[in-house]
Amino acid sequence: MTAHDPTHPAAPAVAPAADPADVPVDHTDLAVGLAGPAPAAADPAADRSDSAVWPFGLAVAADRVGPADAVVDHADLAGGLAGPAVAAADPADPADPAVDPPREPADPAVDPADVAAVAAQLGRPPRAMRAVAHRCPCGRPDVVETWPRLPDGTPFPTLYYLTCPRAVGAVGTLESSGLMRRMTTRLDQDPELAAAYTRAHRAYLARRAELDDVPETAGISAGGMPTRVKCLHVLVAHALAAGPGVNPLGDEALAALPEWWAAGPCV
Repeated sequence: MTAHDPTHPAAPAVAPAADPADVPVDHTDLAVGLAGPAPAAADPAADRSDSAVWPFGLAVAADRVGPADAVVDHADLAGGLAGPAVAAADPADPADPAVDPPREPADPAVDPADVAAVAAQLGRPPRAMRAVAHRCPCGRPDVVETWPRLPDGTPFPTLYYLTCPRAVGAVGTLESSGLMRRMTTRLDQDPELAAAYTRAHRAYLARRAELDDVPETAGISAGGMPTRVKCLHVLVAHALAAGPGVNPLGDEALAALPEWWAAGPCV
């Protein structure tokens, strides 16, 4: 993928007053939002078998049947991409490594330098990373494409992930302005916009189906598509990966963002 297209600008955002009726996505802080909780020191007396659980099934269910204002817990979603927290070594066991190797590493075809950059952005090794889908003008990855199923068999419907922490933070600010609710209202009122957004949903599904057939997530894209807006991070990632003109609301959100790359590489 090429760097950010100057014909697809990202202008500084002027955040409107927050809409009290809007329920923004909870991103907590940048590190937790995409990479999950920080690694915790191991308790020698604890049972490690339950030290890391990824409740992704709940996220899938919410995306399929949740109410119109339901939001996706990005900490849960990010657990799929970044993997469970790595426990510190047990000092009583000298054979126990300080950092476990990733059990579901990135695709071996991905440049190790890109894997390292994304790991630095997330705070831990990425899981099921198939490719860099878009690069920031600074040259680092800012969107990755993931396999539709993790190596352990878990379905993973979010095809494109926004990884740059600066971009993630800027999108989080946009979400807190109430933009998602206003976009969803417009989908109900503007048939042309709704049709274009439905096409974006179908394009998302078609690309994912090219990579793997996962019946558990058939018809489920991400971000609230095709009838609502639940996650601008997903829509912006799709807009960057697919290019202008594919996801209309992703394009709008992208155009409202500041130039997150202006200060140089994030990692």
